[in-house]
This record gives sequence, structure tokens and C-alpha cells, in this order.
Amino acid sequence: MVGVTEGLEPRVIWKHFETLASIPRRSREEEGVLEYIKGFAEENGLKWRQDEAGNICVRREGSVKGAPTVVIQGHVDMVCEKEKDSSHDFSEDPIALKIEGDWLKARGTTLGADNGLGVAAALALLEMPEDAELPPLEG
Repeated sequence: MVGVTEGLEPRVIWKHFETLASIPRRSREEEGVLEYIKGFAEENGLKWRQDEAGNICVRREGSVKGAPTVVIQGHVDMVCEKEKDSSHDFSEDPIALKIEGDWLKARGTTLGADNGLGVAAALALLEMPEDAELPPLEG
């Protein structure tokens, strides 16, 4: 996906964040983003599991022998607030991103960076090249 975050670094994190912003993910309506994460895991040959509460865990084996597993935690839902004159529907509409100076913002709504950027960073770590020296990861 090429979009508003093109040119921001590290690119892989912003790529994932922009994708997350395109998926409605209000609290108790996270099905779409959970399906995205499951698909990401499968496309990258990673194991995943989901519990009865809907929590999902993706696992990547490490390349550093004997290293303890590092757990990266984040939540996929977002705070859904909008300006009074906004017609944004958080159940249906993607977040409209924009750049203002040095800042990434949303048009008329909250950005969803809490904790969208944490989830984007976890996905970026999980898809690092196979030869990257990493401990086992769970995110």
C-alpha cells in the first residue's frame, strides 16, 4: 500500500500502521483487524492462536539458540472520538490520515496510534528477514 505514510521511516512500521488505519477497529468490533493479523501470520509462515476472548498471539521462532522468548503486547482496538461536524462511522469507515508538518494526524477523528503503532511495530518485527538475529517472538 502506498499512501499518506510513504516516505516515513521505518517504512515497514508505517506500512502496517496505514493498513491498520484502513480497517475499522472500534472496541468489541475487532473482527476485521484480527482477520488481517491471522492472514499476515499465515502469509509469513508464522503460527498463531486465538483464545475464547478474541486475543490473538502470533509466534516466530528465534534464530538465537537458547534465547528466551520476547513477548510484544498491544491492543488492536482504538479510541473512537470525532469532531462534532464529522460524519465518520467508526464501524465502517477507515481513518483518513494526513500529514501536517512533521505530524501524522487523522481528518476529523482520533488517529488510533494508541496502540496501533505498537501493533504495527510488532508486525514489523515478526516479518523481519529469516536471517535476522532475533530471539523467539510472540506478539
